[in-house]
Amino acid sequence: MTCEDDFQRALDADPGDWQTRLVFADWLEEQGDARAEGYRALGRQRARPILIQMQSDDRNRPGAHLHIYGTAANNSEAAQRRWGGCFLDAVWFKRLPRANETDRNQWWRYYPTRRAAEDGAARAFAKLGKVRRARLLRPVAVEPPPAPPVGDRA
Repeated sequence: MTCEDDFQRALDADPGDWQTRLVFADWLEEQGDARAEGYRALGRQRARPILIQMQSDDRNRPGAHLHIYGTAANNSEAAQRRWGGCFLDAVWFKRLPRANETDRNQWWRYYPTRRAAEDGAARAFAKLGKVRRARLLRPVAVEPPPAPPVGDRA
């Protein structure tokens, strides 16, 4: 029997697995869970929170490990290379709940776990207007891998 914890364990093991998010979204929809559409959008946008370690404190203790989302408004080329898929649409990002005392700036939201981050993003998605939700639910175009040169053999 499949349950939410099975999906969450799979996503913890491979946070970049957007296909599992899409299957999880279908399962949530079957359960009548309001997070379904948000998880579907995360999967289709290939978006996920990124695990970071905060800076050490004044006593040189290691900083906490937190999962972050960023706003696409902060999506410079350098930031995209470094942070990849954690950027959300700016309006979606504004609706994310603040879950940590570190959430003092306009560019990032910090969460104690991947699950807390994704659940927050899924619930925030439901607060978006119908047109924006429809736009964000469109699959992202992904370039196919290049074909091997003719004549190459494995």
